[in-house]
Amino acid sequence: GMKRVQLIVNPISGKGNGLAAVPAIEARLRRLGYEPATFVTRRRGDARAFAASLDPKTSLILVIGGDGTLNEVINGQTRIPLTIFPRGTGNAFAADQGIRGNLDFLETLLRTGSVQLFDLGEAGGKKFLNMASCGILGQIHRTFWEGRNGPDGILRSLARAFKVLWRRQFRPLTFSFGGGAPARTAHIVVVGNTRTYAPR
Repeated sequence: GMKRVQLIVNPISGKGNGLAAVPAIEARLRRLGYEPATFVTRRRGDARAFAASLDPKTSLILVIGGDGTLNEVINGQTRIPLTIFPRGTGNAFAADQGIRGNLDFLETLLRTGSVQLFDLGEAGGKKFLNMASCGILGQIHRTFWEGRNGPDGILRSLARAFKVLWRRQFRPLTFSFGGGAPARTAHIVVVGNTRTYAPR
């Protein structure tokens, strides 16, 4: 039968323009002989729960969103190949992998791309594909994501970051490698799975 591609769309990712891209993506997929199905998230946790419920015969998951949406999907399931049509704020994973959010790139990827395996990290009981941060940066990230309920406003994001910095409640972190004796202390720790911290 036809290869099924499951779109998982976060409508508030980045500037909130992911949903607008869907009709053209579906049309291109059909033209290439795929059978697209679309799921639109409504709240945090939807992408994870939906990904977990997917039929394992699904050929591909296409995430239309950003790093946060991608992260939710991999916490739902890791057996079905997936790619991203970047529409997020930072799109760090897509930038690191050279994935662009346009139809011609998607078509080339589907025609000539190959499935790559990635190591996943685990922090706080959740898997991560990109990076995990703790300390000052972790507090800023948590404040940003917990307070987010619509497309990004840069001023709103900065205001949240400044609120965290203003409180100045930063306990130093102690960490070690490979379970040995504590190696050092720091205020910012980032564990990365990509070559770059932020998009170029």
